[in-house]
Amino acid sequence: MDKPYTVLGTYTPEVYDFRIRAELRAFTARQGLHSHPELAGDGISVRGPDHISHGNVKAWHHDANQILADTLGIVLWSSETPTEILGSDGTVYQPAPFEVVLIRNSEVHHRQPDTIGTNRWFYRQFVLLDK
Repeated sequence: MDKPYTVLGTYTPEVYDFRIRAELRAFTARQGLHSHPELAGDGISVRGPDHISHGNVKAWHHDANQILADTLGIVLWSSETPTEILGSDGTVYQPAPFEVVLIRNSEVHHRQPDTIGTNRWFYRQFVLLDK
């Protein structure tokens, strides 16, 4: 089975701070991806190592509004212990650290790994996809 995500490239920040957000947003724009217009305000986040997750992000889930599912992609990046992605055959995939990946929200579930590193930086951006 093909991986249920697309690797857009890799990104290794020079400095670990919230500039990661702007740098990865520019990275995705160079790939032709832009924030989903209906989720642009809350669609980008950078979480530093001290972030306390909300909700049950360790359970398999889809993000955001399922009404937008046909056009919602999610760009994910992590400095360590990247997000796990569930394939349609039940295989669990995990991108390599520093890979920038794109998933189609309506097609795959994803979750935060059970164990995350003490220095994990995480990025998520909701992007507009063609139907």
